[in-house]
Amino acid sequence: MHVMILRSPRARFLLALLLSSLLALGCEKPSSSGKKDDDDSEESDKSKKSKKAEKEEDNKEDVEKKDTGPTVTVARPKVGDKMTERETETSDLVLDFGRREVKIKSIKEVVVTEEILEVDDDGRPTKKKVTYTKHVKTEEKDGKKEPEEVAAVQGKTYVVERKEDALVLTADGGGPVSAAEKKILQKAHKRLGTPSATSLEDAIPNRALKKGQRIPEMEAAATVYFTAQSVEDVKAGKKPDEVKGVKVVFKGVDGDLAVFGIEVEVVTEEEGNLKGIVELDADLFVRRKDGWPMRVERTADFELEPSEGSRSIIEGGSGKTKTTSVYEY
Repeated sequence: MHVMILRSPRARFLLALLLSSLLALGCEKPSSSGKKDDDDSEESDKSKKSKKAEKEEDNKEDVEKKDTGPTVTVARPKVGDKMTERETETSDLVLDFGRREVKIKSIKEVVVTEEILEVDDDGRPTKKKVTYTKHVKTEEKDGKKEPEEVAAVQGKTYVVERKEDALVLTADGGGPVSAAEKKILQKAHKRLGTPSATSLEDAIPNRALKKGQRIPEMEAAATVYFTAQSVEDVKAGKKPDEVKGVKVVFKGVDGDLAVFGIEVEVVTEEEGNLKGIVELDADLFVRRKDGWPMRVERTADFELEPSEGSRSIIEGGSGKTKTTSVYEY
C-alpha cells in the first residue's frame, strides 16, 4: 500500500518538495552572533519543559477521568443470610399442533425464601433452606380460563444441598420428596454449588464504571451461566445450550442502585423434544454497597421448532415472556 502511494506522480512531487525544504534548511548560513544561538537554545529548552509539563498535566487529567465514575462493591453471601424473591411471569404463546394452533396466556407467581446454610472455600453457597410461600400458575387457552395450578412445593420447606455430583433434596423434618417436587426443585436449584452458579453480580468489576460501557467480565460470566450443564442435565440427555451475541452494558445509576443491561440469544434443545431460540433482554438492578440484586426485569422473545427426532406433538410455536423479580433481604 505504501509503495503504491509513493509511486504516484503527486506523491513524488510532495516528496521532492519536502527534500528540497530540508536541504534549504541545511544550507542556511550560520548566525553571525553566537549569543543569538544561545538565546534560541535557551528559549527552545523552556518551550520543551513547558510542553512536557502540559503533557504530564493532560496525562494526569486522563487518569483522573478514567478513575472517576460510580463503583460497585461486591460482597459474597455468608452463612445465615436470607433472601426472599417475589417473581411474576406473564407469557403469551402460540403453539402449533399441526392441524390447529392454540393461544395460551399465563401468569405465574412465585414467592420463595432462601437461607444459606453452608458455603465452600470460594464463598459459593452449597447448602440452603428453601421455603415456598407461593407457587401458582393461571392459564387461558384460546380465551378459556383453566383452573389455577398450585405447585407441589407451595407451603413447604426443603433443604437443598450439593454433595459432589449430586443435588440432594430433603423435605423439612426429613420426609420424602415427591417426583413433582423434585422436578421443580432440580430445575430451580440445579446450579447450586457448581462453577456455573457464579452470578452476574459476582462478576461486576472493582473499578469505576462509565455509562454505556460494555462489561466483558459480566459477559464472560453470562456465557458460562447459560452454556454450563449440571449433572442432572447430562443425565437427562439435555444438549448444552448455545449462546450468541452476549452483551452486558452499564446503563447508569438509579439512586443507590447500579443498572446493567443484558442481551443474549440462547438456543436450547432437548433430545426428542423441542428446540427453542430465545432472545433475552434484561435489566439488572444491584445495590452499589454490596452488589446484591434488588430487581430484575426480563423480556424473552422465542421461537419453537421440533428438534431432530422429535417425539413432541408440538410442531412449532412462538411467543413472548415478561418476568419481574424483586428481592428482599
